Amino acid sequence: MTAAITEDRVTGIKRLLWVALACAVVLLVAAGLISGRNGQYAVTLAVVAVLVAAAAGFTLRALPARDARARRGAITTGILMVLLAVPAVQIWVGIVMAIAGVGLLFVVFSKEVDR
Repeated sequence: MTAAITEDRVTGIKRLLWVALACAVVLLVAAGLISGRNGQYAVTLAVVAVLVAAAAGFTLRALPARDARARRGAITTGILMVLLAVPAVQIWVGIVMAIAGVGLLFVVFSKEVDR
């Protein structure tokens, strides 16, 4: 059985997933800090943080198997990061999320280099 994700890509994907988890932590902290002033936006940031953290955590757990489930998880996480970066752009972490999401999709979909 051939692996859906090669060993060379696992390191890059893993680093980008850790960036996704770091963004989720920043979003949760920001949601806690602004909860008294703007409750609706704080709830939005908290939901975004939970979704990104759940997707990245699932993919990190599935990544050692390097199967199709891990590949689908990486693709889903990348798409979620790009889409959910929109509400987080106001606090600048959304830009980092969008760049990391595009990077994750690029690593997953780019052609393998022949050596």
